[in-house]
Amino acid sequence: MHVNLALFKSNNAFLNSFNVFILTLLGCMLGSHARMSGIDLSVLWPVNILVAALFYRCRYLNTLWYYCVAYSAMIMQDSLLYGWGVSAFTINAANLVFIFVLGSNYYAGREGIASKKRTSPRHYICLPPA
Repeated sequence: MHVNLALFKSNNAFLNSFNVFILTLLGCMLGSHARMSGIDLSVLWPVNILVAALFYRCRYLNTLWYYCVAYSAMIMQDSLLYGWGVSAFTINAANLVFIFVLGSNYYAGREGIASKKRTSPRHYICLPPA
């Protein structure tokens, strides 16, 4: 008897979106509990490495859509639970840029920095050709 408990499947966008959202939300909540009382920023912010590792492990998740799903979970957690407002957009955009840089460095390093095959940033997030 074989039980398939995969959280992410390459052909199921709804399940993947839901799981990326929940994983990001849980990572944000874990990081928010590490905040010091007088400082709004956290000492430990695990969501960046969780999402980056997820996008590294499951390459089919490294698309613009899943970046937007992760960003919306970060925004929801900060704005609804902590009332950050506009600052939630800016700090979470910085978090997403960090995740994107980790992912793009992985793909650039795989084939060499001077590779002619991957010259545009859109190749790193699997956007369709223009």
